[in-house]
Amino acid sequence: MDVSGFTEGGYLTVEIVNVPGYEVWISSREVRIYHVEDEDQEDDVIIKDPLIWTAVTDSRFFTNRISSIVYGNGRFVAGGENGRMAYSDNNGVTWTSVSNNTFGINDFIGSLVYGNDRFIIGSGAGKMAYSDNGITWTAVSSANNTFGTLNILDIAYGNGRFIAVGNNYKVAYSDNNGLTWTDASTSAIGNYYGNPDPFRSIAYGNGIFVVGSAWGRLMYSDDNGETWTRVLFSPFGTNFIWDIVYGNGRFVAGSQNGRIAYSDDGVTWTAVQDSTFGTNTICGIAYGNGRFVAVGANGRMAYSDDNGVTWTAVQDSTFETYTIEGITYANGRFVAVGYNGRIAYADW
Repeated sequence: MDVSGFTEGGYLTVEIVNVPGYEVWISSREVRIYHVEDEDQEDDVIIKDPLIWTAVTDSRFFTNRISSIVYGNGRFVAGGENGRMAYSDNNGVTWTSVSNNTFGINDFIGSLVYGNDRFIIGSGAGKMAYSDNGITWTAVSSANNTFGTLNILDIAYGNGRFIAVGNNYKVAYSDNNGLTWTDASTSAIGNYYGNPDPFRSIAYGNGIFVVGSAWGRLMYSDDNGETWTRVLFSPFGTNFIWDIVYGNGRFVAGSQNGRIAYSDDGVTWTAVQDSTFGTNTICGIAYGNGRFVAVGANGRMAYSDDNGVTWTAVQDSTFETYTIEGITYANGRFVAVGYNGRIAYADW
């Protein structure tokens, strides 16, 4: 049996006690079961593994909630409550505190994005900042920020433009790498039975931006965020849409009560029959290397290898019952963040 290169790939040989003549090679990608004397490997069994997660020993967040994570310029950057931020230059294994990010102890960093060689932060109370390296940050002045004191809940980048969304159906865009912002809000899609609808999530893909709201509504823009159209049928009901991601030609969104739906065009959506989350909120979704991974309340996590149609629960996310609020993928690795200062990673 030729096993050259397996140890370099992170496999670990284990003996199956009650099955003589077999050995198992385990990596974060799969489990391979071999007959020890089978040189041709004709009877090999390959089992795709649901991701093996490793908890970070010290995230530098202590017990503070971590709500967002992004990758850019060779670096993972995470942000959370009390204005805390940290970065990792070794693929999420060890983390270093960001000492000056322009945010204070009362600020909550709820959104992070990377695009066009720039990181941008959005926080509660409408604060914004930008950085080219994720370590040194510059605040966007109030004169150039149209959010006022409204919470900024998510930011996306696409087609040369950053678009931020937040409370009171607020939408704003920037064409100069986050230096100045232009209001693009509209009450035509922003009011829900007379109440201002918070826009919670935004993603870009296939030439369009898609927004998800706190009342389960979906909106899209095919003119770079200038005008917005409401999706006539949302499979989320009135459930808070926490996150939307685009990958492999498909949008996938997750919400309260464990709902997931997908769309190839951002306009027509299909509900997933069983997300495996039960009634637990789905807080974040990421795509990488042919796999979507969703995370949420009570340490729940699930993955899909058929473009978001069916989902399989991950048995051990390492988060115990702490909410996992964010996840991203880069360099062959998923990195997830959550409550109580938790960070974990898994190769795929």
